[in-house]
Amino acid sequence: MASASKRLRDPLVLVILVLAVAGWLAFLAMWINSNSQYQEQQEALVLLTTERDTLAAAVAEREAAEGSLAEIEAQITAAQQELAQSNAALETAQAELQTAQQNLSTTAAELEARRQELAGLTDQVTPLREEAEQLTAQLEAGEAQLAEMEQQLTDVGARLEQARRQEATITANVAQVSEEAATTTEELATTQAELQAAREQIASAQVQLADIATQTEAAGAELTTLRSNIDELEAQRAQLRAEVENYATQRQQLQPQVTDLAQTLASRSEELAAVERRIAEATAAARAPDAQATGNQTTDSGYGNYVSGGDSAVQGLVLELNEDDTFLLTDPRGRTVSGAFVLSDDQLVLEDGSGDIGDASFPMTCPATRQDGTLVIGPADECILSGMQFTRETPAQRPLLPQS
Repeated sequence: MASASKRLRDPLVLVILVLAVAGWLAFLAMWINSNSQYQEQQEALVLLTTERDTLAAAVAEREAAEGSLAEIEAQITAAQQELAQSNAALETAQAELQTAQQNLSTTAAELEARRQELAGLTDQVTPLREEAEQLTAQLEAGEAQLAEMEQQLTDVGARLEQARRQEATITANVAQVSEEAATTTEELATTQAELQAAREQIASAQVQLADIATQTEAAGAELTTLRSNIDELEAQRAQLRAEVENYATQRQQLQPQVTDLAQTLASRSEELAAVERRIAEATAAARAPDAQATGNQTTDSGYGNYVSGGDSAVQGLVLELNEDDTFLLTDPRGRTVSGAFVLSDDQLVLEDGSGDIGDASFPMTCPATRQDGTLVIGPADECILSGMQFTRETPAQRPLLPQS
């Protein structure tokens, strides 16, 4: 029951019920109108029959009253004409009566169909009859509205003529509206095309927005990482700053000691240079008598320290050929190359090179000639000393390397 009550409260069900009642009321009105027309036609038929009887009586009276056959015939002819007219009117009325009867039959058939539909609706409404009683008031209101609508229908009949007069104007307006509709259709097509383009642009913008959102999230993550790194670097910078300040304090404390050590080192270097000079002078004085005694019988082994000069491409290059057959090559910038060597009368072979060798490869064979303490390196593609001239130096000639 609750479900049925809920369905009756549904506006759609109420509208259907109201429409059904309105349809039945309209049908009853049509049927009553048809019955009224049928009664009018019956009355017209009775009236015509009465007129015919009256005319016949009048003809009889005239036949009895008048003795002139011609006049009676004329009157009969006139009466017959009137009778023919009455018969024609009667036939017309009978035809209209038949038409009305046919309409009444059709109306009765429709009424029967409506009754069957009403019976079906009654069968459907029967389970809801108890709740339908609650709608009686609404139906009465609907009947009142129906009466009002009938009155409005009457008013509409009066307005119909006026509407017909306006029909011509409306037809012209319809033509104009049709033209405007065609123009509007074209504009609508253009608008739809623009709308489709706008939708595509919106879709592209949404894709770009999604990409930007993704990039924003990635940038946010990177920003978080960078901020974390910045915090770590700030901590490291603070720690380094503290260490630098500590080192600066230690430097200020150690600076006097470094100054004293530098002065001591300079003094010792001067003393060492003086000792080396004295040793060189003593060695030269000791070797001079031996050299004079042996003369040319002594063979030069080539050992010693050589310094590049003359037309050499690099000046101040020191080549040390030691008695243990090892060499040490030092350039003016302090870079060194060391290894083993073999020196003969016509070539110098450097082997097992290590240190700042650069692109040089070992063993390296260099053409060489010796004469009076001079070592001249001949041209060779793979020799880094190619074209250089070395002069053997005495201990006093060696430059004093800076002490570290």
